[in-house]
Amino acid sequence: MKIGIDAKFASSRHGGIGTYTTNIINALINLDQDEIIAFVPEALLPDLELVTTSKRLSIQVINADENTPEDPYDFRVYWKQEILPVQLENHKVDVFFNPAFMAPLKWDGPKVVTVHDLVFERSDHYNSERSTKYYRKWAKRCAEHANAIITVSQFTAQDIYELWNIDHIPVRPVYIAPALLFAPNNRDISKTIVLTELGVSDPYLLYVGDNFPRKNLERLIQAYSLLTTSVASAGSRKLLCKGGKAVNLSKGLRVRNQKISRASRSERSNDSDLRFFRRKDLPKIELELDDQIIETLETFASRQNRNAAEFLAWGVSNYTRGFLMMALGEWMPRDQWDALRRGDGCPLCDAIASPDLIDAYGCTVIDLPMGRLRLNNYPDTPGQCTFICKQHVCEPYHLSSADQAAFFADLMRVAQALEKVYQPIKMNLQILGNTIPHLHCHLQPRYHGDFAPNGPLAPISEKLPLPLEEFKAQSARILAALTSF
Repeated sequence: MKIGIDAKFASSRHGGIGTYTTNIINALINLDQDEIIAFVPEALLPDLELVTTSKRLSIQVINADENTPEDPYDFRVYWKQEILPVQLENHKVDVFFNPAFMAPLKWDGPKVVTVHDLVFERSDHYNSERSTKYYRKWAKRCAEHANAIITVSQFTAQDIYELWNIDHIPVRPVYIAPALLFAPNNRDISKTIVLTELGVSDPYLLYVGDNFPRKNLERLIQAYSLLTTSVASAGSRKLLCKGGKAVNLSKGLRVRNQKISRASRSERSNDSDLRFFRRKDLPKIELELDDQIIETLETFASRQNRNAAEFLAWGVSNYTRGFLMMALGEWMPRDQWDALRRGDGCPLCDAIASPDLIDAYGCTVIDLPMGRLRLNNYPDTPGQCTFICKQHVCEPYHLSSADQAAFFADLMRVAQALEKVYQPIKMNLQILGNTIPHLHCHLQPRYHGDFAPNGPLAPISEKLPLPLEEFKAQSARILAALTSF
């Protein structure tokens, strides 16, 4: 079957819908059953985050024509209702899927759309006026002409019945889980990871997401404030608000008698206020670059189909984020750290004991005498792995002399195998453990032309998950290399 997909927003840069679009297309590719045609406007091609090496995927780049509107909402209508119908017909698509509400009404073939929520029907206040008008005009019309509707929650499915009176079209909730990132995980492990990464102690309430008005975060904080003032036992619970900043942020949410944890550095709070930085409040920085630096930027930018300014902004964003994580991070409470050192609730001990081949963080390649080798799910460079010691110790010298020798022998064998498979120019080995005090080593192959030639790579925020088939293929190559050492 030939599936046509609107991949206009197939990038995490476009927020939740962008991540959803990217993950679901990559998941369809991994099924290895159907031919996928992703339709992308030329202007958005540099943002694309798809497994472009797959034989199952073809990307059709559509150039702007003289009739293409400049207004973003007018462009969406033109794209869906004028451009896509022609493209779907020309490519003889069997079924069309749009991951975000809209469908090409002028195309007669079968259509499936995802409806994420109907907040624009419920309120005038949580979207911009232009956005609300756009969705109210087009979303229901497109849903009524679809052959099937996907929702991401049972609540939205119920809204479709009640607010749109649509009961003649199949509506199926499919939760947002097409990526390993959302794979089911052990609750205790997940909780330990949250407590460790955020540096907080139990009990807590966790909100994850941006703070666009439609997220109704103000109501959440009001409810939390009411809870802490009316239920005595709730006063000890922290409210953690973690996630990315939005473009049109609230000027300030005033809440009394609250305890807000600094889980997100896009927040600042005092005794009674929770305020968010707005992007227009951030300082603007002017840089003077010589010709050699500009030439280098242009060279690197061309490899990512970006211009020099976009590439520089991307690099500054990534490395500033990494720097702030180190500079502004907080140690977890000492008693919690000491418990982890003893092995109480250690997530890496659980990872070693788990029989699961793949989880949200990586894929087990092999168990060696002294440790388990895992291929990272979100690698900063190809072949990035973690070698986890099977014994719960904090430092290599906490092992016996014989086990020290065995651990490093296994580690060197792994490093040689990675070098053979990935052909890097350098192999970085890092034994850190500042977040989880269980002996493990990060192995990061380095390549000519990567972004930190004179030092270690800072974690890159915009990176893609390895598809399942790629996990299997790379693991097989690493295993084959290990047998030669």
